[in-house]
Amino acid sequence: MSSIETNTASMLKMYDEAITPGMTPLDTGLASIERDRVRAKLGPIIAEQQQILERIKTASFAYLIEVEAQILAGQDIPDAVAAGRSFVEAELGRRVPAALDALKSAQERLATGDHEALSQAAGSCRRTIKALADALFPPTSPTKTEDGLTVSLDDDHYRNRLIEYVRQEKRRSTHADLLISNLNVLSTRLKSLDDLASKGVHTRVSAAEAESCVSWTYMLAADLLRVALDSDANAR
Repeated sequence: MSSIETNTASMLKMYDEAITPGMTPLDTGLASIERDRVRAKLGPIIAEQQQILERIKTASFAYLIEVEAQILAGQDIPDAVAAGRSFVEAELGRRVPAALDALKSAQERLATGDHEALSQAAGSCRRTIKALADALFPPTSPTKTEDGLTVSLDDDHYRNRLIEYVRQEKRRSTHADLLISNLNVLSTRLKSLDDLASKGVHTRVSAAEAESCVSWTYMLAADLLRVALDSDANAR
C-alpha cells in the first residue's frame, strides 16, 4: 500500500504543478497545452489509484471492526493492530494527553456494554478528535476556500479545522497529500463521529455503533498523527 500511496502523491504533485510565472505569452501558452496534456494522461490513473487506496482502507476498516470484536471477546490482539494502537496511544500521550484520556475512557465504557456507557463512549470519541484538533490547529479566524467560500475555524468547527490543517500541511507531508486526495472520506468519517455522539444524547447507541466509533477514532487519529510526524520531520 505504501508504494501506491507514494506513487499517487507524486502524480498529484505533477497534476497540481503550476505554470512558471514570468514567461512570454507564447511559452505560457505552450506550457498550458503541455500541462493539459499531462493532466489528461494522469487524471484517470490518479482516479484509479485513489479507488484502490479507498478499497484498501475500507477492507482495513472492516478488519479493524472484526479485531475490536475479538478484543471484546477476550482474544489476543494481532501484532499489526497492537502496533497501530500503540502508535496512536504513544503519540497522543506525547502531544495531547487529554485526547488519550478521552480515548481510554471510550474503551472502558465500550467494555462496560450498558446503553448509557455506549452513548458515553461515542461522546468520548468525539472529545478525543476535538482535543487533537485543538492541539494541531487551534481555533482561529475564518478562511476562504479556493472556490471563494468562507469556512469557520472557531472552537465549535473542529472538523473544518482538521481539514484545513491537512490542506496546509500538504507540502510538508506525503500523508497529508494522500488525505487531501480523499478529503470527502475524511470529512465523512469526522461527521460520522459527530452523528454517533449526537445520537447518544437523544437515543440509544448500539454496541456495534460504539465499536465502529472507537475504531474510526483510532484510524482518524493515526492518519492525523502521521501528518504531524511528517511535518515535524520536514520542519527540522
